[in-house]
Amino acid sequence: MKKILQQFVPVFCLFIIALPAYADGTHPRGIKTDGSVGSAGSLDLPGPDYRIRAEYGHQAGANLFHSFQQFNIHTDETATFTGPDSVQNIISRVTGGDPSWIDGKLASAAPNADIWFLNPAGLIFGPSASLDLPGSFHAGTGDYLRMGENQRFYAQPLHNEVLSVAPPAAFGFLTEVPAPIIIRESTLSVSEGKALSLSGGGLEMNGTPPADNETGEAEYVSGLYAESGEISLVSVASSGEVAPGPGGTDLSDPTQGGSFTANHVRIDVSGKRGGCIFIHAGDIEVTASQVISKTSGDQDGRVTEIHAENMILNESAEIASITEGSGDSGDIALFVADTLTISDGHIKGHSFGTEPDAGSGGQIEIEADRIILTDKGDIASGTYGLGEAGTITIRVSDTLTISGKNEKPDRTGIKANTHSTLPEAGNGGRVEIEADRIIITDGGHVASDTFGAGDSGSVLLNAWHTLEVSGGKIMSMSGIPGGEGTGDEGTSDSQAGQDPGATEPITNPEDSQMPTGNAGHIEIRADQISLTNDAEIATFTTGIGQGGTIHIIAGDMRVSESEISAYSQSEEPGAGQAGNIEVESDTVHLLNRGIITAETANAAGGNMIFEIPGFLYLFGGQITTSVQGGAGDGGNITVRGPEFAVLNKGRIRANAYEGRGGNIRITAEQFLQSSDSRVEASSEKGIDGTVRIESPETDVGNGLTVLPETYLDASNWSKTPCSQRTGENMSRFIIKGRDAVPTAPDDLLTSPLR
Repeated sequence: MKKILQQFVPVFCLFIIALPAYADGTHPRGIKTDGSVGSAGSLDLPGPDYRIRAEYGHQAGANLFHSFQQFNIHTDETATFTGPDSVQNIISRVTGGDPSWIDGKLASAAPNADIWFLNPAGLIFGPSASLDLPGSFHAGTGDYLRMGENQRFYAQPLHNEVLSVAPPAAFGFLTEVPAPIIIRESTLSVSEGKALSLSGGGLEMNGTPPADNETGEAEYVSGLYAESGEISLVSVASSGEVAPGPGGTDLSDPTQGGSFTANHVRIDVSGKRGGCIFIHAGDIEVTASQVISKTSGDQDGRVTEIHAENMILNESAEIASITEGSGDSGDIALFVADTLTISDGHIKGHSFGTEPDAGSGGQIEIEADRIILTDKGDIASGTYGLGEAGTITIRVSDTLTISGKNEKPDRTGIKANTHSTLPEAGNGGRVEIEADRIIITDGGHVASDTFGAGDSGSVLLNAWHTLEVSGGKIMSMSGIPGGEGTGDEGTSDSQAGQDPGATEPITNPEDSQMPTGNAGHIEIRADQISLTNDAEIATFTTGIGQGGTIHIIAGDMRVSESEISAYSQSEEPGAGQAGNIEVESDTVHLLNRGIITAETANAAGGNMIFEIPGFLYLFGGQITTSVQGGAGDGGNITVRGPEFAVLNKGRIRANAYEGRGGNIRITAEQFLQSSDSRVEASSEKGIDGTVRIESPETDVGNGLTVLPETYLDASNWSKTPCSQRTGENMSRFIIKGRDAVPTAPDDLLTSPLR
């Protein structure tokens, strides 16, 4: 046995020595050419500082071609391409069949050249990977590069290959499952104004969790950076072409998307001019990461555009377009074929400029089949300075769901706010939403608010089928009613004027003056509207700004334990007037303390107009206009056209304090009012208003007989029962109708026996 071991050990040691040196346990060191391009033949370049000379490849026009058997750069290594000033594109392919491992520095000494890198087996960037390039960097795992209109440079060498002088235009994929591109805690950046593009069969980006700096802003270690440039990330799962280029990336049709994941990374094109970000994939998941474009100069930012089948933003993931200069921030456009889920994630477009020529926030446009916002997830457009906030436009072919956490404040929702207290503060943006169904629950909200001098924008909701609000809010505010806001942006003095991603407060958080901006209007269109569990549709003003109008157009509207309101809460002189409320609906049900109200603390009350061709039913519900103090007149209430107007423990009131009570006018075919219902127009210290009801039947209660509390003893008047007359042991119980009192619909039927 000892002899056998003595023979085996030397052989085993020789086998170990013969193994290639895999520095990271997977990928061997070294860069080797394959000899298929140029006249230098196959070369094993010396490291660790690899010098890739122009004569190792072949130049055709402004293109310099290289072909490698192996291309790996390890932590302590550098690979530098060289070439004359005439070279505009350095084009490299890897033919050996193994992924390229880039964990060192990839550089170029060709002053005018972009780098195009092609390896169909895959690309992996390690923690120490970096780029030192004067031009752009394009990497892909395709099977060829399209040159110009129709020429190709294939990843696998061809016999008598002709190299094109046309510039590279697109990565071409011939397989259904292309190799992936993986980024492991890497930081890759290109020069200012240049592009960085990655096109593969799957994109996986993993970084280390960011640490907060002294201002509380997250500092990411890993990511992709192109200052005022372009970043294009495309994951494909089919044959097709991906053409990165100035102004965006084009894909051949159809090109199915592959997977894209980003964990604890930052994708950043910020600079004097915010750059362009383009992402295309099938399923996208962004976790605890940032996709950001920030403009600090006088040029307008460019678009952030994302296409996906499904998309998830979670764990404080953020897509942001911001301006701090005089240039407008870029737009954000998301196109999701199936479901967009935002769970503790954020999409925001903000303006922070405080100079007179401050740039405006960009537009946010989202299209999806379904959108789900939950757990503090939000879509926000805001201005914290003098620039205008951008518009939020959302189109959902199926269902939009906004589900909060019943917190105060609850950030979950969609909002376009103006936070600045500066005298010339910018106005808030509009919120426009179209969907088949809109569901807002548990503190979720849609809002457009102002907390200073700027006017808030309007809120427009169009639900082709149903709007369901259960414990949620649809609001437009001037100020903060009751000290509560609709999110953590601008909901307290300490936060007004400072965005979570900003480093400096840019408004005056100590300014305690009343907000002077006007609340925006709310317009809602839906076939069916349901408000339950303390839901709210409301416009507020807490200062001298005017309240906004609420206009609702529906087929059927039901309000139960909820309210539709227009408030003016300031008790100071000159307080803003409450907005008006207009309702056009075939039927309106106000149930169980369901309320439609326009109230003021010290201003004229808002007016209400109801156009109802069908049925108005108040069962424990109220329609009120009220002035709590001051000399303002009560608002007017007009109800036109219902076939039936029924008040069962209902209230319709138009009250004032010192001013004249409002007028109430109801025109209905049938008006039915229980004895415990009220229709009144009064003033506590002033002149009462008028109540005018035009209906053939005005009060069914007057035709009812009120029964006494004690009844006659019927035994004195009844005849001797048959059982007593005959002595037989039998009895009967007969229910008969009572004089002047009709049988209730749910009562027992009277006996036919007499």
